[in-house]
Amino acid sequence: MKTTAKVVLVVLALLFVAWLVQPFLFASRRAPTLIDAFAQRQGEEPAREAAASQPVTAVTTVAEPESAEAGLPAGHDVYGFEKLDLPISGTLERLAGGAGAGMLIDPEARRILWTKNEDELVSIASMTKLMTLLMVMRALEERDDFTMDTIVRVSPAAASMGGTQVWLGARDEHPLKEMLRAMMIQSANDAAYAIGEAVSPNGSIDTFIASMNRTAREIGMRHARFYNPHGLPGASVYEENRATAVDMMVLAIELHRYPAALRLAGQEQATFEHPNGKTLIMNNHNQLLRTCPGVYGLKTGFTHRAGFCVTVSCLRNGRVLLAVGTGFSNKTARNQFFEALLDWGFEQSRLLDEDPIKLP
Repeated sequence: MKTTAKVVLVVLALLFVAWLVQPFLFASRRAPTLIDAFAQRQGEEPAREAAASQPVTAVTTVAEPESAEAGLPAGHDVYGFEKLDLPISGTLERLAGGAGAGMLIDPEARRILWTKNEDELVSIASMTKLMTLLMVMRALEERDDFTMDTIVRVSPAAASMGGTQVWLGARDEHPLKEMLRAMMIQSANDAAYAIGEAVSPNGSIDTFIASMNRTAREIGMRHARFYNPHGLPGASVYEENRATAVDMMVLAIELHRYPAALRLAGQEQATFEHPNGKTLIMNNHNQLLRTCPGVYGLKTGFTHRAGFCVTVSCLRNGRVLLAVGTGFSNKTARNQFFEALLDWGFEQSRLLDEDPIKLP
């Protein structure tokens, strides 16, 4: 009996130890990504496929989007947010001097933490592609004949686009999901143009651009004006895509209704397969995805008029901050500013939550 009792005790002890260490043994299977965390925080089941066990930088397949009523306000509510006059450090103020216009918001708390020329209409370069992405998400939601697997046929006009591209050939055919990756990761202008034609009911890019402007007004982008789906500069400042910092915050909030849009914006790397068998490795232009904790999007841009610009989404400790800035003279200045701004913004939001009286 004594021997049996000892065996039972040993077994129970081993089971207890196994129970204690089990979380550590299995937690390493796959650390949740920021998009997982964001989706779970909203009470959503993250749409993941078999490839989800791969690292973020791996080539993954974009899942069919679902309409996600996130715990964020409507985009147009930005105009009613409380604008705070918060003191910033000398270092942050110096870095902010490189921005032509910008804004930082805590959307769930409905607070504007920092602004600079936020109502000024400025060129937005490839941040335009966020609007094209929103148009795709809405089409996927509203049309039964339009899916991530819809084949996009490249027109001669799309193939002729300059600037950053994936070198599409006229009459090439690619699934929509591949073209979206090219647009968001490579910032491919040719892919953006082809996507615009594919979304347009009559295949006309002019019809698509008209829809972009109409949708911009519907969601609350009061001043934005679009002339193309990619952000390449026009002949003059009056013929290129422009928006205010407030407009871009409206757009950023609206995109958070679509988990697939966030996954596309946050994907660091993918490959693009050409019909001739050649493979292009695409690396996301948004370096903040790799250098700034919590950043999961959204889009960079550059033209001589816009300067270096970016719209940023960042999640830390269950809180999302959104920011935009344009007019920087180089990538380094832009990235350093947003790294410092986000650190400052999360700290200010924490202090405001703890004791609103501490801050003006």
